[in-house]
Amino acid sequence: MFFEKNYKNQELCYKCYEKDKSEYSIVKNYLLENNGATIMDIYYDTNVTIKTIERYIKEGKIEIIDE
Repeated sequence: MFFEKNYKNQELCYKCYEKDKSEYSIVKNYLLENNGATIMDIYYDTNVTIKTIERYIKEGKIEIIDE
């Protein structure tokens, strides 16, 4: 089985790594098209879990601006 490293240098199986990469791309593209979206907007419109979205925020991959 092949493994890839994530942002914390943890090993993920290739399938999990590809899923995470795909979900990040979905969220990133959604935010580019929907400026000002909330975590709940992203979750409802993309079906990416809140836990995953919050992890992207924590990792600094995305930024949600609260008003």
